[in-house]
Amino acid sequence: STEEMARIYGVPPPLVGIWDHSSFTNAETAGRWFAQFTLTPWLVKIEAEFSRVIFGPSSPSCIMFDLNGLTRGDPNQRWSTYDIAVKDRILTPNEIRGLEGFSPIEGGDDFPLVGADLTRPPPTAPLPPQNVI
Repeated sequence: STEEMARIYGVPPPLVGIWDHSSFTNAETAGRWFAQFTLTPWLVKIEAEFSRVIFGPSSPSCIMFDLNGLTRGDPNQRWSTYDIAVKDRILTPNEIRGLEGFSPIEGGDDFPLVGADLTRPPPTAPLPPQNVI
């Protein structure tokens, strides 16, 4: 049955149209669950093998699948979390830019001053791209 196949492959039943015993509150939650618990274990193995074969075992370069689109929450929640991370000096602006797939900016590796106006426009000169494929 469809439910048995979903169970074998680790696919949340709502993603294949089975809503009978769903504990997910919405499709977004089911999608994040699928990416985290079904896709990620396989993709980590594929990344390691591709990186080993293409770049060699001692290379600092690696291949990474970007699942951010599947695992991140809604934009308002995400950006509010980033705002807290910068204000509490957990992540720099460039670390957040990296998580969002943006290039680093000059001065983005420094934490803003406490009480600084975070609404000012950022510097416009991007840094050279990183070595991740």
